[in-house]
Amino acid sequence: MRRPATQPSPRRTTTAMTGTILRALFLVLQMFLVFNTSAESRHSEEKCPTKKEIPSCKSILTSTDKEYTYQVLPSFYAYLNMDCEHGWYHQNGTFIVDSTVHGSGEKLGCVVHMTPQNLTVSTCMNLQWQIHCEQIQYNCTVNYIVLQQETSVNVPPEDKQGSPHWGIALIVLGLVIVGLIVGGSIWFWCQNSGNRTRYNVAGQSNQA
Repeated sequence: MRRPATQPSPRRTTTAMTGTILRALFLVLQMFLVFNTSAESRHSEEKCPTKKEIPSCKSILTSTDKEYTYQVLPSFYAYLNMDCEHGWYHQNGTFIVDSTVHGSGEKLGCVVHMTPQNLTVSTCMNLQWQIHCEQIQYNCTVNYIVLQQETSVNVPPEDKQGSPHWGIALIVLGLVIVGLIVGGSIWFWCQNSGNRTRYNVAGQSNQA
């Protein structure tokens, strides 16, 4: 006699379906991670133009009131709509202004007008523009170099790199003087202590 076909138990069917669903979800998650990693790598591998040469101050002069406009490179316009931090700095790293739409509002006195795409200042000088996109791991610094600057450029105090050599020299000199005073005092005290000891020993010998 033929045995009746055994039906799979509901528990085994549920376990098999759960395993299939989990494997499908795992594959989808792997595909998402691979796509996201490749997208981030493409962003991070994009070229960062580190220098923008400006022929002369006249080429960026925008008015008769000695106002000069520096423009963000068009290749960065797409990043300006992202959640990125960007702003203008002096060549020595001194902060000038936050160029984001919802920036802090802090700026130096040389700033005349600012938009995310450009900066207008009252002085023709070398500047620096920085952008940091943490979400896509993209960072770039562009140095704006004016090849022919005006001879009488009023550089803001914040742009001058103060030399700390005199301050360091004074500190070292003060430490040397203090060391000499302390050393001399110790030597003088030791000399007096030795003289007093010899005097006491000599006095005891005479009394004996």
